[in-house]
Amino acid sequence: MKHPLTDALGQELERFAARFGCERCVHADEEASFRCSLEYPNDEHLERNLGERKVVVFCKEFELA
Repeated sequence: MKHPLTDALGQELERFAARFGCERCVHADEEASFRCSLEYPNDEHLERNLGERKVVVFCKEFELA
């Protein structure tokens, strides 16, 4: 799911300490730069560099590790 990264969304992600990126997902392999075990391309799903984006992409297969 893609959502525009508005100021309001950014504030809510920070306020609620939202965990949604591959870095926090049970399907990601940390030793392989968070490569998805389900073989999904995940460059857009990483939380890092969030401030540089205009869109936040949430993965439908995300499971909190």
